[in-house]
Amino acid sequence: MAFTYTNKTTGQKETCSAFCPLEQAAGAQDFYFVNQIGMDSFSIDIREWYGNGGGLGGIELFQNGMSKMLWTL
Repeated sequence: MAFTYTNKTTGQKETCSAFCPLEQAAGAQDFYFVNQIGMDSFSIDIREWYGNGGGLGGIELFQNGMSKMLWTL
């Protein structure tokens, strides 16, 4: 599964697959699916972090410009 995102440091569009970076700075970061893939679930595995531990403030999944799911942790 491939994604694209905008690198906030360089402003360039980049791609990633199994290991996508999350910026250390606060704020939202958008990832876009490159290919259409049918699925009924997905998971996020935090493998590296800064400080004492990794975490997310929330996850939003959008489809065709409309919010489909929202999880606030």
